Amino acid sequence: MRGRKAAMSSTKIIHLVDDEEAIRKSVGFMLRSSGYIVHSYASGTEFLKAASAAGIGCVLLDVRMPKLDGLQVQAAMRERG
Repeated sequence: MRGRKAAMSSTKIIHLVDDEEAIRKSVGFMLRSSGYIVHSYASGTEFLKAASAAGIGCVLLDVRMPKLDGLQVQAAMRERG
């Protein structure tokens, strides 16, 4: 179990959710250059559809997005557990 925890903690996954492609590209590039695995999503809806199969990691949410903003996505994540 201890080895498994170490392996899990060494995986650095960032889920980047932003409706602006330029932001996804530039922030994604910066994070990848820093050694992170980055999964990008163009909307909160797209992220939530993929979330159940997505790896455990940090989620960076744009607060201002059409349809579902970052706070609504966060609330949906909390409801889903």
